Amino acid sequence: MVEAGHVGITDFNMSLGKATHDAALGDAGYFVAPATLRFKVQGQQIIQSGASLNVALRPSDDSWRIAAWLGRREPAAAQMM
Repeated sequence: MVEAGHVGITDFNMSLGKATHDAALGDAGYFVAPATLRFKVQGQQIIQSGASLNVALRPSDDSWRIAAWLGRREPAAAQMM
C-alpha cells in the first residue's frame, strides 16, 4: 500500500461478506470471510472478487485484536469496470 500512490492506485476499499468459518478457544480466535476489493489504477475502476481474508485474533482487555492476517485471491478474478 505504501507504493500504491507511486503507481497510480487510489480509492482502495475492502468489503467482507459473512464469515465462512469462525472459532474461539481460550485466548485464540480465528475467522475466514469472503472479501471484495475495489480500487482505481490510473482512474480505471478495478473490482477483485473471489478473495478471502483469514484473521487470527488474540484477546486484549475487553476486545479481540488482530494478531495476524492473510489475504488470498483466486487467479483471474479481477474485473475492470
